[in-house]
Amino acid sequence: MNKYYQLSKSRVRRQQGAVMLMTVTLLLLIVTLTTLYTGRNQTFEHRIIVNNQNHKLAVISAEAGIQKKIAELRVNPKVVTTSIAESLGNNSGFSLNVNNKSIITVFGERQLVSLTSNGTSPDGLATASITEQVLIYPLLSTVPIAPLIVQQGIISPSQFQVVTNPNGLGLGKPLSVWSDKTIDLTGTSLTCEESAFLAGNCASQFISNQAVKSTDIQSHSVSFPINLFGYLFNTQSQGIEQLYLQANQMLTDCSSLNSMSRGLIWVTGNCSVSLGERLGSQSHPLILVLQDGELRFAKNVILYGVLMSYRTSTATVSTKIMMQTGAQVVGSLLSNHQISQAGEQLQVIYDDKVLLNLSKQTELHRIARVPGSWKDF
Repeated sequence: MNKYYQLSKSRVRRQQGAVMLMTVTLLLLIVTLTTLYTGRNQTFEHRIIVNNQNHKLAVISAEAGIQKKIAELRVNPKVVTTSIAESLGNNSGFSLNVNNKSIITVFGERQLVSLTSNGTSPDGLATASITEQVLIYPLLSTVPIAPLIVQQGIISPSQFQVVTNPNGLGLGKPLSVWSDKTIDLTGTSLTCEESAFLAGNCASQFISNQAVKSTDIQSHSVSFPINLFGYLFNTQSQGIEQLYLQANQMLTDCSSLNSMSRGLIWVTGNCSVSLGERLGSQSHPLILVLQDGELRFAKNVILYGVLMSYRTSTATVSTKIMMQTGAQVVGSLLSNHQISQAGEQLQVIYDDKVLLNLSKQTELHRIARVPGSWKDF
């Protein structure tokens, strides 16, 4: 009996040991499988993180190509078709392709530039492609149609001599002075055609003078622009500050200006130019905005391009315009204030070639990103 009991007890113990061993084995197997599964998931997540990081680095590299090309275009819009391929400091890189085409807008022909940049990550395993479009446009959106454009009119005792735009009101219909208010022709004020001016016969072959006011003098015009900055630069009144920031030069006087001056030049204060100086040239004219200051040209000074006398609403300073004998603006002169002070003298010669060169001049081109054109797929 005891022997049978002992055998049974021993068998039970062996069975319990086997169960325990199997349980431990199963637990070890479960732990091993769990560890392997966790490790596999962590490896997979690490790969996702690395791939995501590499993609971001590739996108950053591609974006670097876009930004560099836009920076180049801001400096020189003529480098439109030049592609770029570069390696960056962290062993990433980009290749940029450029495609441009001419488009016609309500303001004339513009250049639409499509930029496609392909970036690579530092390890070379990830790539990204970004596209964006920019528009190259002339700062001068409208070529002035008259040599003398004055808001608030011209009142005695100011004097002027103007060479007309022969087609300002249509083919063969001259336009010399354009205003929303009264234009008084007093003293020696007169208008004439270019041929009469070049022959020195303006006084005898005039279109309009003190005694005769012809249709080339357009006063109280209902089509006169409310905002001359909007007329020239397609900007609203609140955008004048932004236009100022786009100027090629921002000065407090005209002492540094000469025949090599280019682009949009903004002078705040008085502008005096010495004897015989040239501002710009026929092939490279300029736009001079004179804000809250007097203009004084000595004898034989010539400005090629557009001159705008701009008086702010709060200004209390003189904005008088004085041009001595032989001094002239070749192109167009605009004023957003009345010309009426004693001793003011103006001589403006309309030159459509000079004004056309303004719209083509590199220094007067700007670029703008096209909204909604950025894509990374």
